[in-house]
Amino acid sequence: MKNRRFTAVITAVIMLLSIFLTGFTYQAGIGTVYYETRSEIYDNATYHELLAGHSTNGIERAYFVNVDMQSTDLKPYVFEGEVTGTYTLSTMISTLEEEGYRVVAGINGDLFDTSSGVSKGLTIHDGKIKTSGYAPEYVISFDEDGAASLQKVNLRYTLKGTINVPVVITPPEDPTESEEPTEPEEPEESEDPTDLEDPAEAEDPGESTETTESEDLSESTDTTGTADANELISTDEAQEPEQETVYIQREFNADIEFFNVPHGGAKAVHLFNRQYAPSTKTSGNCVEVILATGSPEDAELTVGGTVTATVVEVRNGNSNAPIGASQLVLSTAGDSAYAEQLSQLIPGSEIEISVYDGSGNLSNSREAIGIYYVLYHNGQFGSSGTNVNPRTAIGIKPDGTLLLYVLDGRQPGFSEGLGLTDTARHLVDLGCSTVVNMDGGGSSVIAVREGGLDSQPVTKNSPSGQKQRKTTNGLLLVYDQRGDSEAAHLHTYP
Repeated sequence: MKNRRFTAVITAVIMLLSIFLTGFTYQAGIGTVYYETRSEIYDNATYHELLAGHSTNGIERAYFVNVDMQSTDLKPYVFEGEVTGTYTLSTMISTLEEEGYRVVAGINGDLFDTSSGVSKGLTIHDGKIKTSGYAPEYVISFDEDGAASLQKVNLRYTLKGTINVPVVITPPEDPTESEEPTEPEEPEESEDPTDLEDPAEAEDPGESTETTESEDLSESTDTTGTADANELISTDEAQEPEQETVYIQREFNADIEFFNVPHGGAKAVHLFNRQYAPSTKTSGNCVEVILATGSPEDAELTVGGTVTATVVEVRNGNSNAPIGASQLVLSTAGDSAYAEQLSQLIPGSEIEISVYDGSGNLSNSREAIGIYYVLYHNGQFGSSGTNVNPRTAIGIKPDGTLLLYVLDGRQPGFSEGLGLTDTARHLVDLGCSTVVNMDGGGSSVIAVREGGLDSQPVTKNSPSGQKQRKTTNGLLLVYDQRGDSEAAHLHTYP
């Protein structure tokens, strides 16, 4: 606290002196720059600190790294911890250093859902998709040579498999079960009128009519009774034909809406691999299908690639399925439009999961990190926000030079913060043709290793919460020193 007060006093003195002294510079967005420090931190990479006075806001402090990605062997590295994990920037740096990398600088990354830890945007590391993001729009993408560019995300994830569809059928009657044939009756011989004793008897209409009516009545009564009885017997003995359920294999195609993103209100098809978490972290009534690949590498998705897997188990009505290192898990809510088809996937059958790039602009992306807002691109400002806050931004110059930028805020007398428009104006004044806003506020942090001064990167700014906030990812500049014990890139300072 004493140091903070002392700094505020010194700052006030500098501002008063600025009234009488000349030589200060003006930079758009941030105002009058009272002093700027610059140090070389790597080949074609410099670190800068600015103290400035904004005409409206007051004191501003900015920190940025300027690196020519085409003329250095520094590589961009998008931190790839578990998708649902959150980490301080110092933890990210320590993790990479333990793996043999040397971190020169880094900033916090994309906006994220604080309840799940999942980033808003697409994340790619080493050419592998880590998460689709819950609302992907744009990314800062780096190709094999480290060249940075702003790219629109237009990826489509598809599923192709085989399902067993139940069909109810009525089997045809078996002809062998029909009634046994009966022997035909011998036809009765008709009487020959010439055999009658009294030929006139046959011709007597009165007697003939009486006999006929009596016989007809008798025959009619007997016949009717017999028919009714037969009909009742037939009705009692009749049975409904038995129905059978058979399963017909059909091709099933669907879009996977989210990769390594938790369930939400969309009730879509989700896909998870071990990068997400040890399990799907779902709850309630779900349909989850466990898929096996040949290795952990085979369970990774790539832009333009296809993963082939085998259905191991279909879990209907369960949730929170475990995810093995070489496994993928398809998941959807039990009442979604896709639940029935997923539950019909055949164990042992093969499925294909493909990633299509509708724009073709991410096929060569080796690293990609999602952004919050596009602040400036193609000569146009993209935001008119004026609320002052701590800021984290990334800028790209026309020659490919990269700026990693952090501005302190919410600390009266030390640094107030900037609005989005002023942040963009400042980076444009520094030479950037593309400016994007990352997760800011209490998340804003920058760490730099100044050769000859720091054995490892240290936090250079003053986070508004007085400590580093855990975030979902970060963008770091590294070089690979695994297996190399020789000293390199030495710096001396007075």
